[in-house]
Amino acid sequence: MAANITVIKLDHWDTDYSRPFYEMLCAYLMEDFGLRPGKEHLEQLYENIRTELDLSHIFVHLLLAWQLPVGFCISLLDTEDRPLCIRPGYGFIRDYYIRPSFRRQALGTAFFHQLCEYYRSLHAKGIYLLSSPDAFPFWTSLGFCCTDALHGGENECCVSLDFNPSL
Repeated sequence: MAANITVIKLDHWDTDYSRPFYEMLCAYLMEDFGLRPGKEHLEQLYENIRTELDLSHIFVHLLLAWQLPVGFCISLLDTEDRPLCIRPGYGFIRDYYIRPSFRRQALGTAFFHQLCEYYRSLHAKGIYLLSSPDAFPFWTSLGFCCTDALHGGENECCVSLDFNPSL
């Protein structure tokens, strides 16, 4: 059954979606990284994300499927004036999460295609991210190529997708 999906870009901190985002952020840290940060640390991380969003340093997109919050993406447009700029003019996906019970239903792929349209509207050259070995097959299935091995090449790889101007 095809999902009825909606992608919501949070322009400022939206109280309707702040709680679902917070819950997914906690799950992301626990499920994907095995981290169990204390409440104080989580609150600080959450506040940092809110501050960056309010300053327009990052973009937060939420994925709703069947009107349920099932994923999120934290990203930015890499520019030379940003610290740690790696690929000027490219979108950088900082965090990407789909709840485990909603994986393998093409929701992550559909979400990614919506994000591509968003970055194309910003005239980005493409998108890049750091991929763990577990997620690498997902990203390569979307057309990403490993461009740089980082941290000795064992923990993560920088993967990149260039937009074709004719698309």
